Amino acid sequence: MTRTGLEARTKAFCRCCHKPRTRRKNGCWRGAHNWCGTCTTRWYAAGKPPEGPPPRAGEAQRIAAIRDTCRQAQEARIEDYAFLRRSGESQETAAARVGVSTRTARRVYERTSISARGEAA
Repeated sequence: MTRTGLEARTKAFCRCCHKPRTRRKNGCWRGAHNWCGTCTTRWYAAGKPPEGPPPRAGEAQRIAAIRDTCRQAQEARIEDYAFLRRSGESQETAAARVGVSTRTARRVYERTSISARGEAA
């Protein structure tokens, strides 16, 4: 029996997202427990809960999570930059240690630390 005949005869769908499952080069199905590879990966990442993979995050939730992570990283860089500047580092050295250009340091970080100092006073 040819491979295309086998695939035409046995079409499998994911139990979770109902998308068609695909085969590996060796002929085995991708994923586990009748789930596709993506749902199986979500299941492993969630710690293999007995109820199965968690629901797939919507596009808006995924974008919001990415934005939150980026915002937290930027706030941490601003805090580190302000600490270095208070410790007596030059603008160029502090920018290099935080990992931003001196132009970004002047535009964003200096302005933020100046406004923070004005609020604290």
